[in-house]
Amino acid sequence: MGYRICSREKDIMSAMWNVFASFGYKDAVLTDGNTDINSIKRLAVDNDLECSIMICGSVSDKAKAEVVSVAIEAALAVGFEDLKIELSCSRAVADILYLYSLDEYCSFKEGDYSFVGYSGDEVIFKGCLSSDVISCDFDLVACAKADAYVSTSVPETIVYTEPEADGIGYEIAYTMRLSGCLVTTYVQEGSINDCEKYAKENSIGSIIRVFADGKIQIKELGSDSITETDYNTFVGYYEDADEHEHACDCGHDHDHDHDCDCGCH
Repeated sequence: MGYRICSREKDIMSAMWNVFASFGYKDAVLTDGNTDINSIKRLAVDNDLECSIMICGSVSDKAKAEVVSVAIEAALAVGFEDLKIELSCSRAVADILYLYSLDEYCSFKEGDYSFVGYSGDEVIFKGCLSSDVISCDFDLVACAKADAYVSTSVPETIVYTEPEADGIGYEIAYTMRLSGCLVTTYVQEGSINDCEKYAKENSIGSIIRVFADGKIQIKELGSDSITETDYNTFVGYYEDADEHEHACDCGHDHDHDHDCDCGCH
């Protein structure tokens, strides 16, 4: 008998799909076992015991680093805090992962431009960075050893980084995703005008343009309004929002006081 997917795998898949969606990956259309990649750049596929992500139409270093980043965040969302990755990639891709502060999970080596993710001795995902379609496949049976929790998603934003701003851009996107925002990153080569065209074609509501000096411009595409801020102010806003999400005015410190009857525990 074949292995049937159970509720644990379904929960894990759900948690992973929330991460995929937060990066802007969309459900692929399958026909006779083939993926329709004519117009969609970021795709996600589930097939009972496995789910996969891929970027089609771009083989840039940033796109390769993004797929590795998504794999890491999906594994962490499921509960693999002991995640370790053996990664064969170019120095440029490794440098981007260093900028994203994800190198702590990676062991870089020479090889065939691929990566494998482990929890202990268990292989939980495998990825390919060498072909025209950059991809990663997750083994749901192996992942079933971890518990899953589910995040949320809201209207989509795209982050565009100017030269030397990739690290700051990733920190901004990561902070927003932790707060439940749906954020993708522009990985193609091109100008801010190209990014805006891409955003409009894909019904993305706003663009966050990040500069190397920490300056940020937020453009709402519906109204064409532009708000200017900086990295510290922007990230601080989301961190403060998370800290006060469950705040009340009872005067008690809910991290330490457990006898309050205000109902905000």
